[in-house]
Amino acid sequence: KISVNKAFLLLSDEEYHISPIGVRFHGKDTSCICPTSRYEWNQLLTVICNAKQGYYRILTGDFKAAYESLRNSITYLEAAGGLVRNGYGEYLLIFRMGHWDLPKGKIEQEESPQEASIREVKEECGLESIEVLEKHHPYPWDQDGSMHIYLAAEGFAMKLTHWYIMSVDGRPNLVPQKSEGIERAIWAAKHELKALIPNAYPNIADILAVLDDS
Repeated sequence: KISVNKAFLLLSDEEYHISPIGVRFHGKDTSCICPTSRYEWNQLLTVICNAKQGYYRILTGDFKAAYESLRNSITYLEAAGGLVRNGYGEYLLIFRMGHWDLPKGKIEQEESPQEASIREVKEECGLESIEVLEKHHPYPWDQDGSMHIYLAAEGFAMKLTHWYIMSVDGRPNLVPQKSEGIERAIWAAKHELKALIPNAYPNIADILAVLDDS
């Protein structure tokens, strides 16, 4: 499940047909022929990006080949971030570029995803003592993290973000990293998440919806 702007691209094989879960977005559910070239992938992604809503499904008998074809057709990046809960059961959120988000960032060279997630949370929110509890898998199928595709200056890029569930003692003060465009950093109780979800990026909204339901 890959977010593209505010729509979703769903890749699945014939044995496991993915159904939309998490936050539901208005728009049609469209079946697509699996692209076989860089040009065809870019054409499809342009259509999805401009649509801004809906689900675009590719049902293929060779899921791995389809995914590798997509990955080799655009720029691929990996990032890591944290789902941080404080001693009062509240979750850490940041507000950046007009949307609610979770602290995350690009994995640096020679850095593991877990190390990157800790560094990013510390840098973006001013936290110090963080305990990593476990790796978080946002979907019930075999997907290592959340994925989104966006249009960069050099063309389409796909980012896989690894997530880690973290905890901190008490309710420490938060210092948003203004240099990274973070306007606010807050602690939000579970019952407050539903009001924030509509103004979150689609893949982040999926994660927050699961937290809200848990």
